[in-house]
Amino acid sequence: MNLFLVLLSITGTLNIAVSDTNTKRLSSKRNYNLPLKYLYVGEMGIIQRRKSSGYWLTVEATANVSDHAHQRTALITARLTKHMPVSIFHTLCVNAKVGVFTRVEGLTSFLEYSHQRDTPQCRETCAGTCSRTCTSDGRKVSQLVGASGHGLAAILDDNVMCSDTDPYHGQSNILVHEFAHTVHKRALPYSIRSQITQAFQSAKQNCTWDIYSYAMSNEMEYFAEAVSSFFNVERLQSAAGGMNTCGRGLCQNETESREYIKQKDPKLYHIINYVYLNNNDTKLANLGNCVT
Repeated sequence: MNLFLVLLSITGTLNIAVSDTNTKRLSSKRNYNLPLKYLYVGEMGIIQRRKSSGYWLTVEATANVSDHAHQRTALITARLTKHMPVSIFHTLCVNAKVGVFTRVEGLTSFLEYSHQRDTPQCRETCAGTCSRTCTSDGRKVSQLVGASGHGLAAILDDNVMCSDTDPYHGQSNILVHEFAHTVHKRALPYSIRSQITQAFQSAKQNCTWDIYSYAMSNEMEYFAEAVSSFFNVERLQSAAGGMNTCGRGLCQNETESREYIKQKDPKLYHIINYVYLNNNDTKLANLGNCVT
Protein backbone atom coordinates (compact mmCIF):
# COMPACT_ATOMS: atom_id res chain seq x y z
CA MET A 1 0.00 0.00 0.00
CA ASN A 2 1.28 3.47 -0.88
CA LEU A 3 1.78 5.24 2.44
CA PHE A 4 1.19 8.60 0.81
CA LEU A 5 -2.35 7.65 -0.16
CA VAL A 6 -4.10 8.20 3.10
CA LEU A 7 -7.85 8.41 3.15
CA LEU A 8 -9.15 10.55 5.97
CA SER A 9 -12.63 10.36 7.44
CA ILE A 10 -14.31 13.74 7.47
CA THR A 11 -16.23 12.83 10.59
CA GLY A 12 -13.25 11.87 12.69
CA THR A 13 -11.08 13.85 15.05
CA LEU A 14 -7.68 15.03 13.94
CA ASN A 15 -5.01 13.87 16.38
CA ILE A 16 -1.93 15.55 14.96
CA ALA A 17 0.60 17.61 16.90
CA VAL A 18 0.14 21.35 16.45
CA SER A 19 3.15 23.53 15.77
CA ASP A 20 3.73 26.83 17.55
CA THR A 21 2.33 29.77 15.57
CA ASN A 22 2.52 32.49 18.21
CA THR A 23 3.90 35.17 15.90
CA LYS A 24 2.36 38.46 16.95
CA ARG A 25 2.32 40.27 13.59
CA LEU A 26 2.95 39.60 9.97
CA SER A 27 6.56 39.96 8.91
CA SER A 28 7.38 42.27 6.01
CA LYS A 29 10.25 39.98 4.95
CA ARG A 30 8.98 36.93 3.11
CA ASN A 31 10.27 34.22 0.86
CA TYR A 32 7.97 34.28 -2.17
CA ASN A 33 9.29 31.02 -3.57
CA LEU A 34 8.29 28.85 -0.64
CA PRO A 35 7.45 25.24 -1.49
CA LEU A 36 3.83 24.27 -1.04
CA LYS A 37 2.30 21.18 0.54
CA TYR A 38 -0.82 19.59 -0.94
CA LEU A 39 -3.94 17.72 0.06
CA TYR A 40 -6.86 16.96 -2.25
CA VAL A 41 -10.59 16.84 -1.52
CA GLY A 42 -12.72 14.60 -3.71
CA GLU A 43 -16.40 13.79 -4.09
CA MET A 44 -18.23 12.70 -0.95
CA GLY A 45 -15.64 14.44 1.22
CA ILE A 46 -12.71 12.10 0.67
CA ILE A 47 -9.29 13.59 1.47
CA GLN A 48 -6.10 12.26 -0.13
CA ARG A 49 -2.44 13.20 -0.24
CA ARG A 50 -2.19 12.34 -3.93
CA LYS A 51 -4.66 12.83 -6.74
CA SER A 52 -6.24 9.80 -8.34
CA SER A 53 -8.74 9.71 -11.20
CA GLY A 54 -11.71 12.03 -11.06
CA TYR A 55 -12.15 15.58 -9.83
CA TRP A 56 -10.14 16.88 -6.87
CA LEU A 57 -10.14 20.25 -5.13
CA THR A 58 -6.59 21.25 -4.25
CA VAL A 59 -5.84 22.41 -0.69
CA GLU A 60 -2.44 24.08 -0.55
CA ALA A 61 -0.39 24.93 2.53
CA THR A 62 2.68 27.12 2.75
CA ALA A 63 5.85 25.52 4.09
CA ASN A 64 5.49 26.57 7.73
CA VAL A 65 1.87 25.47 8.14
CA SER A 66 1.62 22.51 10.53
CA ASP A 67 0.22 19.21 9.27
CA HIS A 68 -2.61 19.64 11.76
CA ALA A 69 -3.64 23.02 10.34
CA HIS A 70 -3.35 21.73 6.78
CA GLN A 71 -5.51 18.69 7.60
CA ARG A 72 -8.08 20.84 9.35
CA THR A 73 -8.32 23.20 6.39
CA ALA A 74 -8.94 20.19 4.14
CA LEU A 75 -11.48 18.85 6.63
CA ILE A 76 -13.50 22.07 6.60
CA THR A 77 -13.36 22.10 2.80
CA ALA A 78 -14.50 18.47 2.66
CA ARG A 79 -17.46 19.10 4.95
CA LEU A 80 -18.50 22.07 2.84
CA THR A 81 -18.34 20.17 -0.44
CA LYS A 82 -19.42 16.65 0.55
CA HIS A 83 -23.06 17.10 -0.46
CA MET A 84 -22.67 19.62 -3.30
CA PRO A 85 -24.27 18.91 -6.67
CA VAL A 86 -21.67 17.14 -8.81
CA SER A 87 -21.75 19.83 -11.50
CA ILE A 88 -20.92 22.60 -9.01
CA PHE A 89 -18.17 20.58 -7.34
CA HIS A 90 -16.55 19.69 -10.66
CA THR A 91 -16.61 23.33 -11.78
CA LEU A 92 -15.07 24.36 -8.48
CA CYS A 93 -12.27 21.80 -8.85
CA VAL A 94 -11.39 23.14 -12.28
CA ASN A 95 -11.57 26.84 -11.42
CA ALA A 96 -10.48 27.21 -7.80
CA LYS A 97 -8.25 26.09 -4.93
CA VAL A 98 -8.05 26.47 -1.16
CA GLY A 99 -4.94 27.59 0.72
CA VAL A 100 -3.70 28.03 4.29
CA PHE A 101 -0.75 30.16 5.38
CA THR A 102 1.05 31.27 8.54
CA ARG A 103 1.51 34.81 9.84
CA VAL A 104 5.21 34.79 9.07
CA GLU A 105 4.66 33.74 5.45
CA GLY A 106 1.52 35.76 4.80
CA LEU A 107 -1.15 35.65 2.14
CA THR A 108 1.16 37.07 -0.51
CA SER A 109 3.39 34.00 -0.28
CA PHE A 110 0.89 32.38 -2.65
CA LEU A 111 1.65 33.02 -6.31
CA GLU A 112 -1.92 34.23 -6.86
CA TYR A 113 -1.39 37.13 -4.44
CA SER A 114 2.36 37.72 -4.85
CA HIS A 115 1.83 40.73 -7.14
CA GLN A 116 0.05 42.45 -4.22
CA ARG A 117 2.81 42.02 -1.66
CA ASP A 118 3.94 45.06 0.27
CA THR A 119 7.26 46.77 -0.46
CA PRO A 120 9.47 49.19 1.50
CA GLN A 121 8.29 52.00 -0.78
CA CYS A 122 4.62 51.20 -0.15
CA ARG A 123 4.76 50.59 3.57
CA GLU A 124 1.87 52.34 5.35
CA THR A 125 0.48 53.85 2.16
CA CYS A 126 -1.99 52.85 -0.53
CA ALA A 127 -1.43 55.93 -2.68
CA GLY A 128 -0.61 55.84 -6.37
CA THR A 129 1.05 52.66 -7.58
CA CYS A 130 0.93 51.32 -4.02
CA SER A 131 -2.81 50.79 -4.43
CA ARG A 132 -2.01 47.32 -5.79
CA THR A 133 -0.80 46.34 -2.29
CA CYS A 134 -4.14 47.25 -0.71
CA THR A 135 -7.78 46.25 -0.73
CA SER A 136 -10.45 48.67 -1.90
CA ASP A 137 -11.07 49.69 1.73
CA GLY A 138 -7.43 50.47 2.44
CA ARG A 139 -6.17 47.29 4.12
CA LYS A 140 -2.83 45.80 3.18
CA VAL A 141 -3.31 42.52 1.30
CA SER A 142 -0.26 41.10 3.06
CA GLN A 143 -2.02 41.63 6.42
CA LEU A 144 -5.31 39.89 5.59
CA VAL A 145 -6.56 36.92 7.59
CA GLY A 146 -8.36 35.51 4.58
CA ALA A 147 -9.14 36.25 0.95
CA SER A 148 -10.94 34.78 -2.03
CA GLY A 149 -9.44 36.48 -5.07
CA HIS A 150 -7.70 34.94 -8.07
CA GLY A 151 -9.44 31.58 -7.61
CA LEU A 152 -7.75 30.86 -4.27
CA ALA A 153 -9.74 30.87 -1.03
CA ALA A 154 -6.94 31.42 1.47
CA ILE A 155 -6.98 31.48 5.27
CA LEU A 156 -4.58 32.18 8.13
CA ASP A 157 -3.78 29.03 10.10
CA ASP A 158 -4.48 30.79 13.42
CA ASN A 159 -8.14 31.17 12.44
CA VAL A 160 -8.46 27.56 11.27
CA MET A 161 -6.90 26.32 14.51
CA CYS A 162 -8.77 28.80 16.77
CA SER A 163 -5.44 29.60 18.39
CA ASP A 164 -4.86 32.29 21.00
CA THR A 165 -3.58 34.54 18.23
CA ASP A 166 -6.66 34.19 16.02
CA PRO A 167 -7.64 37.80 15.19
CA TYR A 168 -11.30 36.76 15.39
CA HIS A 169 -10.90 35.03 18.76
CA GLY A 170 -12.76 31.93 17.62
CA GLN A 171 -15.90 33.91 16.82
CA SER A 172 -15.91 33.48 13.06
CA ASN A 173 -14.81 30.67 10.74
CA ILE A 174 -13.33 32.87 8.03
CA LEU A 175 -12.58 29.98 5.68
CA VAL A 176 -16.31 29.25 5.34
CA HIS A 177 -16.87 32.91 4.43
CA GLU A 178 -14.03 33.15 1.90
CA PHE A 179 -14.88 29.77 0.42
CA ALA A 180 -18.45 31.00 -0.13
CA HIS A 181 -17.06 33.91 -2.17
CA THR A 182 -15.00 31.48 -4.22
CA VAL A 183 -18.00 29.21 -4.85
CA HIS A 184 -20.07 32.25 -5.82
CA LYS A 185 -17.51 33.62 -8.28
CA ARG A 186 -15.96 30.45 -9.64
CA ALA A 187 -18.46 27.60 -9.49
CA LEU A 188 -22.03 28.84 -9.87
CA PRO A 189 -23.79 29.08 -13.23
CA TYR A 190 -25.28 32.37 -14.32
CA SER A 191 -28.79 31.19 -13.42
CA ILE A 192 -27.90 30.73 -9.74
CA ARG A 193 -25.88 33.95 -9.56
CA SER A 194 -28.94 35.73 -10.92
CA GLN A 195 -31.08 34.17 -8.20
CA ILE A 196 -28.64 35.49 -5.58
CA THR A 197 -28.89 38.97 -7.11
CA GLN A 198 -32.68 38.83 -7.03
CA ALA A 199 -32.75 37.53 -3.46
CA PHE A 200 -30.38 40.30 -2.35
CA GLN A 201 -32.46 43.01 -4.01
CA SER A 202 -35.62 41.62 -2.45
CA ALA A 203 -34.02 41.43 1.01
CA LYS A 204 -32.81 45.00 0.68
CA GLN A 205 -36.19 46.33 -0.46
CA ASN A 206 -38.01 44.50 2.33
CA CYS A 207 -35.38 45.25 5.02
CA THR A 208 -35.25 41.53 5.75
CA TRP A 209 -31.86 42.02 7.40
CA ASP A 210 -30.11 45.09 8.80
CA ILE A 211 -29.52 47.08 5.63
CA TYR A 212 -26.57 48.92 7.22
CA SER A 213 -24.73 45.73 8.09
CA TYR A 214 -21.71 44.20 6.37
CA ALA A 215 -23.94 41.35 5.15
CA MET A 216 -26.08 43.81 3.20
CA SER A 217 -23.24 45.89 1.75
CA ASN A 218 -23.42 43.96 -1.53
CA GLU A 219 -24.67 40.64 -2.89
CA MET A 220 -21.28 38.94 -2.46
CA GLU A 221 -21.26 39.61 1.29
CA TYR A 222 -24.98 38.83 1.48
CA PHE A 223 -24.33 35.33 0.17
CA ALA A 224 -21.12 34.74 2.15
CA GLU A 225 -22.53 35.92 5.49
CA ALA A 226 -25.67 33.89 4.88
CA VAL A 227 -23.60 30.75 4.22
CA SER A 228 -21.64 31.34 7.44
CA SER A 229 -24.88 31.80 9.37
CA PHE A 230 -26.52 28.81 7.65
CA PHE A 231 -23.70 26.59 8.93
CA ASN A 232 -23.71 28.36 12.32
CA VAL A 233 -20.07 29.47 12.17
CA GLU A 234 -20.59 33.23 12.47
CA ARG A 235 -20.88 34.57 16.03
CA LEU A 236 -20.28 38.24 15.18
CA GLN A 237 -23.69 39.87 15.17
CA SER A 238 -22.43 43.13 13.69
CA ALA A 239 -21.31 41.39 10.49
CA ALA A 240 -24.29 39.14 9.83
CA GLY A 241 -27.03 41.75 9.95
CA GLY A 242 -29.30 39.52 12.01
CA MET A 243 -28.86 36.36 9.96
CA ASN A 244 -27.34 34.51 12.93
CA THR A 245 -29.58 35.76 15.73
CA CYS A 246 -32.72 33.63 15.38
CA GLY A 247 -34.70 36.76 16.29
CA ARG A 248 -33.64 36.82 19.95
CA GLY A 249 -29.93 36.11 20.29
CA LEU A 250 -27.34 33.96 18.61
CA CYS A 251 -28.73 30.78 17.08
CA GLN A 252 -27.74 27.78 19.16
CA ASN A 253 -27.03 25.18 16.48
CA GLU A 254 -26.89 24.51 12.76
CA THR A 255 -30.49 23.29 12.50
CA GLU A 256 -31.85 26.34 14.29
CA SER A 257 -29.74 28.65 12.12
CA ARG A 258 -31.06 27.12 8.93
CA GLU A 259 -34.67 27.25 10.03
CA TYR A 260 -34.36 30.93 10.88
CA ILE A 261 -32.96 31.83 7.46
CA LYS A 262 -35.63 29.66 5.82
CA GLN A 263 -38.33 31.55 7.70
CA LYS A 264 -36.92 35.05 7.12
CA ASP A 265 -35.40 34.77 3.64
CA PRO A 266 -36.70 31.65 1.87
CA LYS A 267 -35.21 32.58 -1.51
CA LEU A 268 -31.75 32.79 0.00
CA TYR A 269 -32.25 29.62 2.02
CA HIS A 270 -33.20 27.55 -1.01
CA ILE A 271 -30.18 28.80 -2.97
CA ILE A 272 -27.76 27.78 -0.21
CA ASN A 273 -29.58 24.50 0.38
CA TYR A 274 -29.12 23.60 -3.28
CA VAL A 275 -25.54 24.85 -3.73
CA TYR A 276 -24.14 23.11 -0.66
CA LEU A 277 -26.57 20.27 0.04
CA ASN A 278 -28.21 19.49 -3.32
CA ASN A 279 -31.59 20.21 -1.68
CA ASN A 280 -31.04 17.63 1.05
CA ASP A 281 -31.60 19.79 4.11
CA THR A 282 -31.28 16.84 6.50
CA LYS A 283 -27.50 16.82 5.99
CA LEU A 284 -25.49 18.68 8.62
CA ALA A 285 -21.94 19.90 8.01
CA ASN A 286 -20.99 19.89 11.72
CA LEU A 287 -18.53 22.71 11.27
CA GLY A 288 -18.74 25.19 14.13
CA ASN A 289 -16.29 28.01 14.69
CA CYS A 290 -13.56 25.62 15.79
CA VAL A 291 -13.65 22.37 13.83
CA THR A 292 -12.35 19.15 15.38
